[in-house]
Amino acid sequence: MALIEAQLGPPAVHHIDGGAFQLQNSSMDARYLIFELGNTNYAIPSIFLDRVARVTKVRNLPNVPRWIAGICNLRGQIVSLVDVRQLMSLPPITARRAYWTIVVHSIDESFSAGLVVDRVLGIRHLHPDAEMAYSNHHTQMVLDEYQQPVQLIEMNWLFQAIRLPHHPH
Repeated sequence: MALIEAQLGPPAVHHIDGGAFQLQNSSMDARYLIFELGNTNYAIPSIFLDRVARVTKVRNLPNVPRWIAGICNLRGQIVSLVDVRQLMSLPPITARRAYWTIVVHSIDESFSAGLVVDRVLGIRHLHPDAEMAYSNHHTQMVLDEYQQPVQLIEMNWLFQAIRLPHHPH
């Protein structure tokens, strides 16, 4: 996170209440990572962002849900990779030489995962009049600072969807 903060400054603080984001500062102070799945742009709040990486070596795992793309080693840390397309009922990712991976973590940093996406577009602000309530339990259409539509992902839903039960050995 230190590298991201050096590039972006500290992330804005969000309060989550009943599935809606309440921003402490104006919407223009909050930053969101914008990425692409298919022909749709999605956004996640930068407060959940650990790093973005191009992953070239993915190890497949047997007997895991379809949305687990495998695991990889990022700077000595083993990261579970999540095929966000499968999680959102979109066609699965296709085999590639390298995958865009967004490593996200829970607010308390007790859980992290790598989200495999088609393309990372960058950091943007949301439009100052953007509606922040979630209509379908996991995404909400909002406008970014350039008035372009993006689907804002509700992070509580995402973390609940991808959290696997821990089985002690």
